[in-house]
Amino acid sequence: MPMERIGIQEVPEKVSTGSTEQAGQSYKGFFVPPDQVAAVWEYVLPHIRAAVVHSEGELEPEDVFPLLCMGEMQLWVVVNETKIQATVITQIIDYPRKNVLRVLCLGGRGLKNWYHLFYQIEDFARSNDCSAIEAWARKGFEKMLPDWKSSYQILTKELRKDT
Repeated sequence: MPMERIGIQEVPEKVSTGSTEQAGQSYKGFFVPPDQVAAVWEYVLPHIRAAVVHSEGELEPEDVFPLLCMGEMQLWVVVNETKIQATVITQIIDYPRKNVLRVLCLGGRGLKNWYHLFYQIEDFARSNDCSAIEAWARKGFEKMLPDWKSSYQILTKELRKDT
């Protein structure tokens, strides 16, 4: 689906736009401004739902929607000629000693075909004084992201209320 059709015509100046030709398809990356999130929500929702299945229940799509609309989280989409192929949700995290951009959700298809467009998210992070990007991801992503390092693992233990 052309982004222009739903009102997203340009990426803010701080964020680079990119495109590429892969296997006869053209991929473009877009930052979705907060006031345009509702216009693309039905198209990105399946990607978000598929990604949260692999989480520990921290967030559901209905939790991130208002945060995206308020600009507290950022929505990114990768589009081929006719369809949104992938969705990325990020959030700036202010640690006491540094800021990082956290990838909260990455859903969709064809990461190897469009990953080189990730520089747009990196540019956004730099322009917002982030010194790193972090992602809480499944182990399988390590192989797909060779320029990232696995810093540590997050272990979880569910606590049950005593009845």
